[in-house]
Amino acid sequence: MSTDVRERTAFHEGGHAVVGRPLGVPCGEVRIKADGTGTTDESLGSAVIENPVHNWQRGDGSRRKLADAYCMALYAGAEAEKVFFGNDERVVGDCTDQERATNCLKKVGVPGAQYVQDDAWDRYEDRLRKRAAVLVRHNRHTIERVALALLDREELTAEEIDTLIGIST
Repeated sequence: MSTDVRERTAFHEGGHAVVGRPLGVPCGEVRIKADGTGTTDESLGSAVIENPVHNWQRGDGSRRKLADAYCMALYAGAEAEKVFFGNDERVVGDCTDQERATNCLKKVGVPGAQYVQDDAWDRYEDRLRKRAAVLVRHNRHTIERVALALLDREELTAEEIDTLIGIST
């Protein structure tokens, strides 16, 4: 994996790891592959983010809020790349994240949308991406700390991420 792609992947995964926590969607372990075996965007790095809608039960609060938080945590990877590397078309791993977000939003529905990617759907997703971008900019230094540790160690557990972020467990 080239240095550029490796760095982008670390910041992408760092975005997931940091932004999900204040939204109540904690990211478990994150990793990047430095051995060059990655042949698809999905295999360059990974972040364990469990979809909270899967475990939702009546009385747990709004499924929509959970789905929105999950989607923002997914979008935070690409948004972190844009913040740290500029807004070009070389975002790593966003296809997989986009697919996961789309599947989640299909389960809860998008207000006013008749089908996936109609105008109402696109506006809703754009609003969630913009909120994720704000969270990335707000947590820029923390994302950088996690990404640099990931570049150094290639894998971080949830506990190591919490320590880097300053969350006591």
